[in-house]
This record gives sequence, C-alpha cells and structure tokens, in this order.
Amino acid sequence: MLRDGMGVAGRHEINDRFSEHLKEQYSATYRTRDEYVRQFESVGLSLLRDENMFLEGHPLNKYPETRLHLFLFERKR
Repeated sequence: MLRDGMGVAGRHEINDRFSEHLKEQYSATYRTRDEYVRQFESVGLSLLRDENMFLEGHPLNKYPETRLHLFLFERKR
C-alpha cells in the first residue's frame, strides 16, 4: 500500500520555494496517478485499488494542485 501526494491536473513540481506552513524552503515532486501505476508495474506489481484519501471539498485537501492518494498493489503472478 502506498499513500502519497499526487498531482491533480498533471505532474506538479515545487523547486526550492519558501513554505509558510513549514517556515523553510521546500522542494517536492507530485507524480500523476498514471506515473505511479507505470512505475509499480515496471517492477512486477499490479494495481488492485486506488482512491483519494479525502473526498473533494474536505478541509485536509489543502492545495488545489495536489491530493493525498491511496494505492494498493500486489505482485503479479
């Protein structure tokens, strides 16, 4: 199982930007759903299930560019 931040409209990158929330410089890469699925399939895992961690409109969806996402993979037989 993987829980990670995912780009909503596409890959979203933050490069050395000051974060008010963290009070320091911040860099991150938010991959798309398809990027995660391809990467895991390339090492022999298949997707069983995936979904956003929170429903749209939930206060923990803090940024419009990203969503926390859950993936469940299993080893291909």
